Amino acid sequence: MPPFALVTGTSSGIGQAVARELLTRGWEVAGLARRAAPIDDPAYHHHLFDLADSGALPALVSDLCARYGIADRPRAGLVNNAAVVGELTGADRLDPRRLLATQAVNLVAPVFLAGAFVHRCPSSVPLRVVNVSTGAATRAFPGMTAYASSKAALRMAGMVMGSELDAAPTGRDVAILSFEPGVVDTAMQVTARSTPQAEFPSADLFVGFHQQGMLIPPEGPARAIADFLESNGQPHFAERRFGG
Repeated sequence: MPPFALVTGTSSGIGQAVARELLTRGWEVAGLARRAAPIDDPAYHHHLFDLADSGALPALVSDLCARYGIADRPRAGLVNNAAVVGELTGADRLDPRRLLATQAVNLVAPVFLAGAFVHRCPSSVPLRVVNVSTGAATRAFPGMTAYASSKAALRMAGMVMGSELDAAPTGRDVAILSFEPGVVDTAMQVTARSTPQAEFPSADLFVGFHQQGMLIPPEGPARAIADFLESNGQPHFAERRFGG
């Protein structure tokens, strides 16, 4: 059997690029997204799913792990890429219901998926988990409270999971990477630079990324993610920035 990876957010951007890259390397890939993915490959399996539906996650993971025989694979990977930008506005203007929805997609779902994969993968199966992060997880940008707080929490969750693996009595070949892809040309960038400055104080920063030609195509970070999924000898937790 080929190695298997679950990739979230494969309908576009980095998620789609990661799925395509893994397919060229002989992986079998299951993709999760709210919309269809334009990937035509017999080794790709698409699942329409809204990661905001936290209550449906346990049944989903149970079904996917059984359907794709994760315990019988020579290697397994999880790429937590899907995210929503949430409200781009001051913290004093946030809607608590939308804030909760942002946290559900950007934090609750990836933390649960990572924990479930660690739990369900036997020690004989090397497991690599990539949590796609952002510079906003470690640096403050006005107007990004919802998005940045969810990504900062995901970064810390990966650290804690790594510490749990470090403390386990028996060694596991499990590695979690918090990966900052850089300024990637995605729909999220379009949203950020299209939001009026009066609503989003950091809008000009994203306009500048676009005007100065700083946006990079998703294929570069996707190759780096695929390289990590195929790597050996990794610590239980690490963080890297693309090109850094």
